[in-house]
Amino acid sequence: MGKRHKPRRGSMGFSPRKRAKSIVPSFSSWPEIDGKPKLQGFAGFKAGMTHLIVNDTRKRSTTENQEIVYPVTVIEVPPLKVVALKFYQRYIEGIKIKKDVWMNNIEKNFVELERRLTIPADKSKEDKIKNDDANTGDLNKEMELLINDPEIEEIRALVATQPYLAGGISSKTPDLMEIRIGGGNIKERIEYGFKILGKDIRFIDFLGDQKVVDISAITKGKGFQGHIKRWGVKLQPRKNSKHRRMIGTLGPHNPSYILPTVPQAGQMGFHQRTEYNKRVMAYVPTVKTFTADKDIVKELASKTVSKNVKKIFSDNDISLSNNVSIKEINDVEWMIIDEKRTYKIKVEETKVHISESYEGKDSSHIVGKVQGKLLSAWSITPKGGFLNYGLIKDDAVIIHGSVPGPSKRLIRFRDPVRFSGKIPDLPITYVSNSSKQGA
Repeated sequence: MGKRHKPRRGSMGFSPRKRAKSIVPSFSSWPEIDGKPKLQGFAGFKAGMTHLIVNDTRKRSTTENQEIVYPVTVIEVPPLKVVALKFYQRYIEGIKIKKDVWMNNIEKNFVELERRLTIPADKSKEDKIKNDDANTGDLNKEMELLINDPEIEEIRALVATQPYLAGGISSKTPDLMEIRIGGGNIKERIEYGFKILGKDIRFIDFLGDQKVVDISAITKGKGFQGHIKRWGVKLQPRKNSKHRRMIGTLGPHNPSYILPTVPQAGQMGFHQRTEYNKRVMAYVPTVKTFTADKDIVKELASKTVSKNVKKIFSDNDISLSNNVSIKEINDVEWMIIDEKRTYKIKVEETKVHISESYEGKDSSHIVGKVQGKLLSAWSITPKGGFLNYGLIKDDAVIIHGSVPGPSKRLIRFRDPVRFSGKIPDLPITYVSNSSKQGA
């Protein structure tokens, strides 16, 4: 007869089960990547869950060529603001910070940061603050010095979230976090860091052509819980004296202390958890809709790119370069072709819709489409909005499966550290936006 085996209850791999130090999860390692320099992480806010219907294109699958249902999580990902660069030097104990460079005119260009930390007043730069050209020159000199410094081994960007751009977040206080800049050599990374310093970075700039990410978040807190719920141990017999929801013994007389492996009551939930290789089902770019003057609409209809047309973009936080061309799609739609990105404009009476076009780009494969039509914020938002969150107003990403934490929780992304393999394309045929209110 085989020996009776009693498996332990609960994993000791996550001990001690205490509350996370911060609502902002942290990554202790970053993968090495090839290609051009880029940010290796991002952050967003969990909106809620819904489901998709996709065509199963996986070969030898039991549901091959059939429609299957996928549970998914929708995460709103407004742009991140790069507020500083941190340069690290290698020591025997590990890397330590050697120098940091902050964006120009923080108190003017990013006033919300004062809600999170005190911005030091440098009296020696009062005259320079008034002159942006002088600040730019200072940054160029700083970049040259750092490029020629052989001790610089790693560069990370200090980024801040912009929660006021999200639909379901009422806070205006940004969260700060460090994200590694990877790819290329150290010179290219430094140049890229100074290029994005003080600017907004979007999720698609981080994602690139990859289809999986690692996700880290703080789980839903459940407070102080007892032995049974916290560790899943067995109830005491019916005839046990006084209590049943307790463990039988705390341990032997010797050693005369309680071992850390003994299940006891305590904090449950609000722990940091990282999930690997989460599939990105779709990226949903923002479509900005606003009311415009009839004259501006007429100018758009006349296919001319004038100051008023550029004003439409600048009023909606979209910058255009001097070299802009316009291409007609049909009577009410045009394509604005810029040096950096391509935008699609659609005019309906006095309303103007601006969306970013990803046709022909490396990242076009991940932009959500249903039967040839691009997904938008209102096509993935349930009727009545997500429970305890509301409406999606900015960029969003759809992740396969569940994600730790309740709605509104800050979610961090990272390039995958354990992924090797291929991800088949699963065309989306339906996105559920039925009401989650129970009606």
